[in-house]
Amino acid sequence: MNVNLIEQIRNMEDKLVQDMIYLGITFVISLALFAFTFSNDLSRAIRITIILYWLYVLPGFSILMYFRESIGFIERFVAGSILGGLLMGVFGYFIGLIFKINIIYYPYFLPPMIIAAGFLIVKYVKK
Repeated sequence: MNVNLIEQIRNMEDKLVQDMIYLGITFVISLALFAFTFSNDLSRAIRITIILYWLYVLPGFSILMYFRESIGFIERFVAGSILGGLLMGVFGYFIGLIFKINIIYYPYFLPPMIIAAGFLIVKYVKK
């Protein structure tokens, strides 16, 4: 293998690990905010935080990984959350319209599809 390619892969892995650490920090901050909001029920705060991250933050953030070099983490986090909500709504509507799939099943297959699409965009689309 080319040494330059190995360095690029190592650099990409370092950035991905750094993004995962930042996402973990924002998860803990969000969990603390929801735990403060639902002060009498910690399990509800944990469930809500996990659901919000799974349905909106992770899909949108994975789509915006393509812009990792030009946009900072906070911008990608905020715009990715909005984009994740948008993609879930639009894809959910059209998948339900075309394939007649019940809305109950959307959280099981839509977020992994959008996250996989984000990784494929990063892998195959060149800047």
